[in-house]
Amino acid sequence: MPSVFSFSKEQLGLLETSSSWLKISLILNDQEASSLAEFTNSESGTLLYRATRDGFTANAFHANCDGKAKTITIISTNNHVFGGYTSAAWNKSGDYIKDASAFIFSLRRNGISNFEKFLIKNPDTAIIGHQHYGPIFGGGRDLLIYSDSNTRNNNRSNLGHSYNHPNYGYGSDEAKSFLAGSYNFLTTEIEVYTIV
Repeated sequence: MPSVFSFSKEQLGLLETSSSWLKISLILNDQEASSLAEFTNSESGTLLYRATRDGFTANAFHANCDGKAKTITIISTNNHVFGGYTSAAWNKSGDYIKDASAFIFSLRRNGISNFEKFLIKNPDTAIIGHQHYGPIFGGGRDLLIYSDSNTRNNNRSNLGHSYNHPNYGYGSDEAKSFLAGSYNFLTTEIEVYTIV
């Protein structure tokens, strides 16, 4: 008997849509998965997009995520894990999308577990759908992912415009470096799940 299991694409698809979406993440450790389940009140969902599988381009993100509501986006860089949730559906309109339930979160900073949730303070600018970008949270680009985010160091974060950070004001050095360790950063993985 072979010592290595092999799965067809269909079988892999079934594994990735298992009821416990947290168990199939390539980014999260168990503690981070538990915190994210608490943040979202859900452990069930389906993997829509994985950058290392589908590509780091804006086209790949939109091809897999547009029209899907109730999504959680998880982003990893070297030593940082963070992301956002929106109940609104992604699109390529270039317009602000309203969502009073959206939030941004931090799960790991400088390699150390760090569980923080930042609630929306301006629901009218919760997310932006744009054909040339991946996920964008906030009118002030509180979190913005460019196409080819793994090779282009122009992704950025600047908390405090549309999402509330209790300790740092928008535009401060701390607000710019809180999520990823620096204002600009490269991604190593992005996962988007639709949750129930």
